[in-house]
Amino acid sequence: MIEKKVTRIAPSDISFTANCGHCLWHKYHTGWKNESIFPSVFSLLDINQKNYFNPLGVKEISKDLPEGIVDQKIADKFITSKVFYDNKDRPFRIGGKADLILIFDEGGYGVIDNKTSKVRDNQDSYFHQLECYAQILENPDEETAEKFFQANGMQKYAPVTHMGLSIFEPSKIIDHSSESVTQMYDRKWIPIDRNPKKLFDKITQIMDVIALPEAPPASECSRCKLYVNALEEARK
Repeated sequence: MIEKKVTRIAPSDISFTANCGHCLWHKYHTGWKNESIFPSVFSLLDINQKNYFNPLGVKEISKDLPEGIVDQKIADKFITSKVFYDNKDRPFRIGGKADLILIFDEGGYGVIDNKTSKVRDNQDSYFHQLECYAQILENPDEETAEKFFQANGMQKYAPVTHMGLSIFEPSKIIDHSSESVTQMYDRKWIPIDRNPKKLFDKITQIMDVIALPEAPPASECSRCKLYVNALEEARK
């Protein structure tokens, strides 16, 4: 029996690249990636946020969360799921780096994304990323379990009971000197509900695009023209 190829899917592809079938197909077939340059200042903000909040405990992220700690053994480590099957029985894995993994005192786990962004109540675009990490924690592959989870005496982190976004929105500047500025940030915690079916439905749609023999037509996506121009140059 010929084994089916296992597709590795990144959580960010589900939330963003999948919005354009043309870009999605090319990433998985030609290597062209629909990726914007991520300004380094956001990485610095992310590091500083983690350095400050991680040692303080879960309640400092949100009073609505159970008591617990931030698991710093796994945060920002690349973790991978076991092989899953989409709604059409096609195998895939999920792999990526989660911002924060929470361990609750009374049992259960949480997955948090830190975002330096404008506070908006509708943050549904991040659901798929968070549900992906929840699925990885509950269903890790053997290497992930051995390398990270077993350090805490666990084979997996299950159940994941909480997901959400910790939003930091830059606000007013309150002080300055010739060498520094003190700026306020508005903070908001946005809980996001678990929904494995919604994730697997989306992944099935992604796998449908990846399985196409040719790329879908270029869309209005601003990145599509990069593929078109590159392919035209390659044909010359």
